[in-house]
Amino acid sequence: MGVYRRGRIYHYEFQHQGIRYRGSTHAHTEKAAREFEARERDRVALGGATQKVTLMTAAASWWSHRGQFRKDARELGLSVEVCRRLINFNLDVRDVRAAHIADAVARRRGEITMYGRPPSNATVNREIINVMRPILRHAAKILDVRGMPDIDWGELTLTKPRPRVRELSDSEAAAIRSFLPRHHRRLFDFYRTYGCRMKEAFFPLDRINIEGRSIALRERKGGDWHTIFISQEWADEMAARIGRARAAGLDTVWFYEDRSGELRPIRWRGFQSASAAAIRKAGVRHVRSVHDYRHDAAMKALRRSKGNLRAVQKGLGHENIATTTIYAHAVEDDVRQAFGSEIEDKSPQNSRNTGTED
Repeated sequence: MGVYRRGRIYHYEFQHQGIRYRGSTHAHTEKAAREFEARERDRVALGGATQKVTLMTAAASWWSHRGQFRKDARELGLSVEVCRRLINFNLDVRDVRAAHIADAVARRRGEITMYGRPPSNATVNREIINVMRPILRHAAKILDVRGMPDIDWGELTLTKPRPRVRELSDSEAAAIRSFLPRHHRRLFDFYRTYGCRMKEAFFPLDRINIEGRSIALRERKGGDWHTIFISQEWADEMAARIGRARAAGLDTVWFYEDRSGELRPIRWRGFQSASAAAIRKAGVRHVRSVHDYRHDAAMKALRRSKGNLRAVQKGLGHENIATTTIYAHAVEDDVRQAFGSEIEDKSPQNSRNTGTED
C-alpha cells in the first residue's frame, strides 16, 4: 500500500513474507514519509539493525534508493565496481575503518589506467571517497545501523593540484586553425569564443533562440539551464546554418558539403580527431585537447572583463565559483611573474643606477 495520509500525519503499510507491517511515519510530508517507509522495509528485510549488514548489502540498498537515479549513474556504477575490487564488501559496515579506505586509495593510486598513467587524485577521490562515504552514511541513516565508525573523510581525501590553465597566443591559435579542415574552422572559433565543453557545442537546433541571441546548452542538476548569449554576428550565422541544416534534414548546425554538394554533419568525435592532428602539426605543446580551448576562452573572457569572476562563471556554466577561480589564479601568476621580473631587473646588483629609488 505504501504511504498514505491520515489527518496531518503520513502512515505506512506494507507486507513482507506474508506479514503486514503498518504504523505512523510521524512525518508531515510525503517525501519524509517515503524515506521512513524505505527504512522500515530495509529493517524488516535485514532482520533488524542488530543483524550483520555487509557493505554489499548497504551498497545494494544505497544503489536502489539513490545511486541509480543520479545523472552520472553509469560512471557511478563503474566506481562502485572499483570499490568492490579494492575493499572487502563482505565486511560488516560497523567493521569498516579508515585504514580500509586509505588502503584502497593507496592501491588505486598505484595502478595504471588504460591511458598508460596512474589515475589522478580527483579520479581516485571520485571512485572511492565519493562512493564509500554515501554508502556508509546510507547504512547509518536509512538502514539505521548503530555503532557505525566515525571516519575522517577529509583526512582520506587526496589533495587536488591546481589545474594548469592553458591559453593560446594569437599566433598559436592561427597555426592550429590553419591545419584544421576548412569546414572545422568555424567550430574552432565557436569553442574559443564561448568556452563550451566538447559535446555542448553540438546542441539540438531547437536550443537556439535567434531573437534572444542565446543558446541553451545543457540542463544542470538544479533543473535550470546553462545558457550562453551570442553576438549578433554569430546569431546571423546560426540563423543561416539552421535554415540549411533543416532543409538537409540535419540535426546540427555544424556541417560541410561533400563533392556532390550534399550536406554532411560534423560529429564531435570527428572534430576531436581533426583538432588533435592540427595541434600536433602546429607544434603547440602546452595544448592537448579540445577542452583546452575552453581554458583559452575563459582566460580571454577574464581579461576582457577585468577580473569579473561572476561573469566568467555564468558564461562557462560553473555551478561553483570556486571552479572559476583557477583562472583568476592564472592571471595572478602572470602579474607576479611580470612584477617579479621587473623587481629583479631593478635590484641593486642588476641596476646601473643604485643611487636613487623608484
